[in-house]
Amino acid sequence: MTKERPTHICVDYIEGPLKYLHNEWRFERSTDGGTELHFSVDFAFKSRLFESLAGAMFDRALRRMISAFEQRAAALYGISKSSAQSAA
Repeated sequence: MTKERPTHICVDYIEGPLKYLHNEWRFERSTDGGTELHFSVDFAFKSRLFESLAGAMFDRALRRMISAFEQRAAALYGISKSSAQSAA
């Protein structure tokens, strides 16, 4: 994991059922005084069988992770419904 406070977090997967997993969190100031968050994830499973079984669940898990992040940010910093725009 690398961090460049306060703008960037990069995480690379080390071991387990995935061939690789890379995700990035980028934070940018928005013109309205808030923060824009850009999140990306790239991954591949080692096994095609596991990929077919777990692939659909991974999308669901990713959406839950994004939702949990948004809820925690709202609890810590407050958020108006008009400024929350999730791409999930």
